[in-house]
Amino acid sequence: MRVLFLPGIFSKTVPWAEKLLTAAGEADWQAQTRHYGHWRGENEENIDVSAELEHLRGEQVDLLFGKSMGALLALMAVAQHLVSPARLILIGVPANILHERGIDLAGLAQKITIPTLCIQQTDDITGSCGELRRLVAANPVFTINEIAGKDHQYKDMAQLTRRIKKWLAAWK
Repeated sequence: MRVLFLPGIFSKTVPWAEKLLTAAGEADWQAQTRHYGHWRGENEENIDVSAELEHLRGEQVDLLFGKSMGALLALMAVAQHLVSPARLILIGVPANILHERGIDLAGLAQKITIPTLCIQQTDDITGSCGELRRLVAANPVFTINEIAGKDHQYKDMAQLTRRIKKWLAAWK
């Protein structure tokens, strides 16, 4: 299975993503973590969303992960049919930040047609689980897993791994 992980906006999220892929992965996974172009510059917050989406165009992937900004890129890429994974896993969807940037998360969610797992902290500082649930509730392909927390860090790898493996097992 070809697996691609789109990490958060900062390069420091790559080791976290790779640790999660190792913990949650299966023997048949061919996994990789995306490295964004803006990491080569001085400002790690200056991501070029359009360029990153273009880099995803036609990517052959069966399972697409996204964390924070990577979740946004994953949603946009799938909604725009730039990639066609069989399943989507989103962690720490930044609902509040998307709203601040004028991005319609509810509208994006309506365009998703594949099984999608969202793992969101109850009071995530970038968007609560309740807010995410409200925005995606109209689309039955979304499964929301709420976990305790508010720091947007998602450090409990064992908990994440259990939830991911359980959800993936339901689709085998």
